[in-house]
Amino acid sequence: MTILGQHTVAETRDLIRSQQFRINKNDQQWARIRTRRLNPPTAAQQKLDDEWIAFMRIWTETRDKQTLFLAAAIAANPNVNSAILPAESNFKAINEVTNVRIPHLKELEQLIDAEARELNIPPTDLSGIPAQNSPDADFAALQKLDGAIAAGGNPLGKPGGTDSVAKSPLGLALIGAAILVVAGGALYVKKVVF
Repeated sequence: MTILGQHTVAETRDLIRSQQFRINKNDQQWARIRTRRLNPPTAAQQKLDDEWIAFMRIWTETRDKQTLFLAAAIAANPNVNSAILPAESNFKAINEVTNVRIPHLKELEQLIDAEARELNIPPTDLSGIPAQNSPDADFAALQKLDGAIAAGGNPLGKPGGTDSVAKSPLGLALIGAAILVVAGGALYVKKVVF
């Protein structure tokens, strides 16, 4: 799901879409439990409310900022497919908010569902979460190389000739071309957008 180890615009958009789905479902669950609470809320309930509101604020700011950066990268590189346009810093920013920062989404999700259980509310239904199925350029390149090697027979002219395929003229040409295309695009994106 990367291009030369870098997450792409397509992958970052997939991540945003799937995380937004989870966040929306948890926000709906949080609203349900708030309607069934007794007043005033307990200290634990107030802490959950404060953490969820803070999380939502940070998520919204980060999501909107990264979405703008992705749009700028696409506009600056109209001839580059989003499946190979690097967006590693954008991916990391989204991942930081949802999976690294404390409390992260999974932890808040568990706290919301724990309170829902106490109030006899079914757990958050995350069925139907959007798939993260953007194309994997690295894997596709390796498959093409594999196919070219298989079609070419023994590219090294040695018995078992695939022990050093990457050093074969065909392997070096394919790897070199991929590196030049991606590195050139990454430098251009970094220079223009960031």
